[in-house]
Amino acid sequence: MWLEGDDDDRAVRCDLVNDDGDLYLDMTRDALTLNPNMDGTPSREVIEQFYAERCGDVETENGEEETDAGSGAGTSTESGSRADPYPPGEPSTLPNWEVTVGPTTRDWEAAVMAENQFNDPAGSGNSMVRTQVDLTFTGRADGEEYDSPWLSLDFAFVGSDGREYAEDCGVIPEDVGDIDDLFQDASASGNVCMIVATDAIEGGTWYVQESFGDQERYYYATD
Repeated sequence: MWLEGDDDDRAVRCDLVNDDGDLYLDMTRDALTLNPNMDGTPSREVIEQFYAERCGDVETENGEEETDAGSGAGTSTESGSRADPYPPGEPSTLPNWEVTVGPTTRDWEAAVMAENQFNDPAGSGNSMVRTQVDLTFTGRADGEEYDSPWLSLDFAFVGSDGREYAEDCGVIPEDVGDIDDLFQDASASGNVCMIVATDAIEGGTWYVQESFGDQERYYYATD
């Protein structure tokens, strides 16, 4: 992301790329002036704030970068990165949600199998790993007054082997995906469960990301 030019004629661009490598957002300063929430030509401060909130990093003319707390690459030492994940029970602030990830249950298979007879076992060398997630919807910039965790939040486990584990455990008790719409400042809790290679649980992390927008990943320690 970059800014260039003077205050009257500055091109601003935010390029976000999805997992397939396809460009899905390419905006310029002119597009900002069409935003019904902004009057007139936005100042440098407005532009930088706009892109910091929606695009993560903003590089200014002097080459300095402003970054979000989390790090999708997992190389940052800032709190919430894979290198320095949030500890269990510590709240974190995403653009539209406040999220708290609890301690990890490393073998939850008995509870999962008791919940539904049609659930499949984890299989040899794997475990069903669970955590409780506490969520508060804090509101969206577009003014939408409610949101759904199952639609707007993605959860996964990253093992110590460097692999992402996103296969859920099946039908589980108090699934976070069963939480209905939350209006602003409303809170709810639910369970997240993934099938993970048993040897990769120690030293692994959970991550949460919003499904839309900047898709920054926020990482959480298992214990």
